[in-house]
Amino acid sequence: MKKEKKKVRLFLKVILFKNGKEVKRFTSHSKNKISPKVEAIKIPRTASKVYLKIDYGGGLHNDSDHDNNKTLVQAYRAYTEKPLMDFINN
Repeated sequence: MKKEKKKVRLFLKVILFKNGKEVKRFTSHSKNKISPKVEAIKIPRTASKVYLKIDYGGGLHNDSDHDNNKTLVQAYRAYTEKPLMDFINN
């Protein structure tokens, strides 16, 4: 009997910091639930950074700090694009 490969389960985390203190956090296992939140974040000028971490399981993850919405959304899309997810699942 052939054993089925377990599909990678994402854990998405987005944290907004202001003056070095956490002010907002989004976490989810569903890309569809967190995508609208990531794209809707408006990083205020007073915020010091936004931390994005995508955990693929099995010790694999991508993370980065951002100071504007454009780079945050670009990183989020790159970290969750289909070819990368397919590669990780195989």
